[in-house]
Amino acid sequence: MPDPESPRPSLTSRIHILADIVLVIALMGFVGWLLDVPLFKRVLPSGATMKFNTVLGLFLAGIALRGVTGRGKGSALVGGVCAAIIICLGAFTLVEYVAGLDSRFDCLVFLDGSEADPASYPGRMAPQTAACFCLFGLAYLCPSRRGTWLRILSQALLSLAALIALGALAGHLYGALYFYGISKFTGMAVHTVVAFLILCAGLFLAHSEDGQQALVFSNTSGGVTARRLLPAAVLVPLLLGWLKVRGQKAGLYDMAAGEASLVTTIILVFVVLIALTSRVLHRLDLSRQEAEKARDRAIVELQTALDEVRTLRGLVPMCAWCSKIREEDGQWSDIASYISTHTEAGVSHGICPECAKVHFP
Repeated sequence: MPDPESPRPSLTSRIHILADIVLVIALMGFVGWLLDVPLFKRVLPSGATMKFNTVLGLFLAGIALRGVTGRGKGSALVGGVCAAIIICLGAFTLVEYVAGLDSRFDCLVFLDGSEADPASYPGRMAPQTAACFCLFGLAYLCPSRRGTWLRILSQALLSLAALIALGALAGHLYGALYFYGISKFTGMAVHTVVAFLILCAGLFLAHSEDGQQALVFSNTSGGVTARRLLPAAVLVPLLLGWLKVRGQKAGLYDMAAGEASLVTTIILVFVVLIALTSRVLHRLDLSRQEAEKARDRAIVELQTALDEVRTLRGLVPMCAWCSKIREEDGQWSDIASYISTHTEAGVSHGICPECAKVHFP
C-alpha cells in the first residue's frame, strides 16, 4: 500500500489533475450508459464501447490515484480498498476468459454486444482491460518505499500495464483489432486506453522518488536525457506510423515508399532531438565545471587562511627577559613586528596605568 507520506506539493497537484481526468472519463461513460449517449460510450463510431464494469473500475482507480497523495491513514485505506476491488474485478474477468465461463456477471446492469457474434461477450470488458486493472492495482498496493524487490516489482507491473495500453492505442491507430480486443464489440475503447495511460502516469509521478522514477525526475544529466527522449521515443513512432498508414490508404504512395519515408523521418527526428539534448547537457557540464573551479578556489583560499592562523597556534618561543620572539629562521623580533608579520592585525602604542606610575610619577 502506498506510503502515508505524500509526494511533493507540486507533484501532488499534478496527480490530482490526472486523477480528476480519469474520474471525468468514468463519469462520461456512466452518463453514456445511463442516458444511452453513443458518443460517451464509444468515441469512434465503429469502435468498441467502454463497458459498464470498465466505468466502475476506472472510477475506483481514479479515487485510488487521489488517495496515493493523502497524508493520513484514511486516504491510504480508501485507496487500498479501491485497488483491491479493481484487482478482483479484473481477475474475475480474466478467469472467465481462460476457463470459458459465462457467469452473466457483466450483464447485471447493462448489456452490450451481439449474441450472434461468437467472439462477442455482452457487457464484458476486453481481456486487455482486465489485465490492466490487475496490473495497476497490484502496482498500487506494492509498498515501493519499503524494499528493493517490491520497488522493482511495482515498476515492472506499472510498465507492463502502460505497455498494454500503448499496444491498444497502436491497435486503434493502425486498425489492428487484436491489439485492443477480440471483436468489434469486446475491446478497449479509445477513452479507456487514454484513462489507463493517465493512471500509469499518475502512479509514476506518485513514486517519483523511488528507483528509476527518481532518475527521470532528477537534475542530473541522466534525468535531463530521460525527460527529453522518453516522450519522443513513445510518441514519435506512433504518430509517424499512423501518418504512414493513412497515406497508404489514401493512395499517396505504396508500402515500400511509406516504409522508407517512415524510417528516414524517424532517423531525422531523433538526430535533431539528440543534437538539442547534447547542447543542453554541454551547457550543464560547463556550468558544473565552473562551479567546481569556484569550489577549488574557495578551498585554496580557506587553506591559505588556515595556514596563516596556524602560525600563531601552539608554543611561541619568547625571551624571558626582553619578551622578544624567535622567528623560524632563528632571528629575534619584538612582539609588535611579529604580530604585524604573521597576522593581518596592526599594532598601536599606548601606556598602561602601572607603567605610567613608574615612568611618569
